[in-house]
Amino acid sequence: MCQKSRPGKCHLTIIMLLVTIVSLSIRYLGKDYMSGDYRSCLSIWYNQIKNAGPGLSALLAYEGDYALPYAFLLWILCKLPVSPLYGIKFISVLFDFLLAVGAAKLIEYLCPSSGRNACIGYCVVLLLPTVFINSAYWGQADAIYSSFCVWAVYELARRRYPVMMIFFGLAFAFKLQSIFCLPFLLLYYWIEKRFSVLQFLIIPGTMILANMPAVLGGYPPLIALQRMFFQVGGRPYMYYYYPNFWFFYQLPTNVYYRFNIGAILLAVCVLLLFVVYLIRKNIHITQANFLPMLIWTSYSCAFFLPSMHERYGFISEIFAVIWAIKNPRRSTYPFFMIMSVLPFYLWALDLTNNPLWLQALSAVMNCCCYFALTITFWKILKNGEDGVANASN
Repeated sequence: MCQKSRPGKCHLTIIMLLVTIVSLSIRYLGKDYMSGDYRSCLSIWYNQIKNAGPGLSALLAYEGDYALPYAFLLWILCKLPVSPLYGIKFISVLFDFLLAVGAAKLIEYLCPSSGRNACIGYCVVLLLPTVFINSAYWGQADAIYSSFCVWAVYELARRRYPVMMIFFGLAFAFKLQSIFCLPFLLLYYWIEKRFSVLQFLIIPGTMILANMPAVLGGYPPLIALQRMFFQVGGRPYMYYYYPNFWFFYQLPTNVYYRFNIGAILLAVCVLLLFVVYLIRKNIHITQANFLPMLIWTSYSCAFFLPSMHERYGFISEIFAVIWAIKNPRRSTYPFFMIMSVLPFYLWALDLTNNPLWLQALSAVMNCCCYFALTITFWKILKNGEDGVANASN
C-alpha cells in the first residue's frame, strides 16, 4: 500500500541529488574496465563503423547482432572526440538515469500521495548492482530498451495509448527482449479494449522510423522488421546462464535444435492458459493487479524460453522493484530475483568463480521465487486487490 506521508520536497531533492552523486561515483569507478563483451563485440563493431568512412553508408559495415539504432549511436560516437570505451558506457549510463526517472514517474502516478516513494524508486533503481554493472562495467545496453518499456507502461497507466505505442516501438527497435512485455500489452487490449487495434501499427511504424539512419545508409526500408529476430537461435543452448527452468534440463547443442521449439511452445501454453483463466473468470486489469500481471508474464517468458542470458530478466526485475516500492510487502520478490542472477554478473566481472553448485543454487532460488510469485499473483487475482490480509509475500 502506498505511503501517505509527504516529506518536504527540498529534503527529497537533496536525497536524490546525493544518490545521483553516489551512483555516478560508482559508475565512474568502472570507466576503464573492459568486459569480455566490449573486447569481443562492442569495440569491434565500433571499429567496423569507424573504419568504413564518414557517411551513414558506414553502417553497412556493421556486423553486430544489436539493432541498427544502436549501431547508429556507435556511428555518432565515431564523430566525437571520446574513446569508444567511455562513449559506449556513457550511452548506457545515460539510459540508467532515464530508466530511474521513468520508474519514479510511474511510482508517483500509482502513489500520488507519496513523493517519498517516487524518490525511493529513483534511488533504488540507480543503486541496483545489476543496473550499474550492466551499464558502467559491461557497457551493455539493457537499460535502453528497459527505460522505453518503463515509460511505455507509465503512459499506459495514464491511458495515453499512442504515446505508449511509440515508447514500445522504440524499445522493440533497440532490443528483441522487449517482446517480454508484449503478452501483457496484448492481454490489456483483449480484456479492456480501451484503444483501437490499429494503434498497434504505431509500434512497427516507430521501429521503421528509428531505423531511418540505416535506411539512408543503404539498408532496405523494412530492415527493422528483418533484423528484429536476428538474435533468435544465436546461442544454441537450452540454458545459457539465466537460472531458469532449463538449468535442470541442460542438453547438448545438437539436441537444442530438436527441443527449442518445444520450449517456446511451453512458454506460449503457460501464457495461453493464463489468458483462458482470465476470460473464464471475467477478470479485468486494474491498478491493483496490472503490475503483478506485467511482472508475471514477462518473468514467465524469461523463465520458460530457451537460450536466456543472465541479463534477460532485467525488465521483469525492474518492474518487480517498482511493485515492491508501491507495496513493500512484495519486496522479497525483486530481492530474490536479483540475488539469483547477481553471481553471474560478478562472474562476468572476474570477481567470482561460477561453479556448478552456485549455478544450481541460483536456479533453485529463482524457481522458488517464480512459483511463490505465481501463487501470490493468483491470490491477487482471486481477491481483487493487492495487499489484502491473506495475500502471501
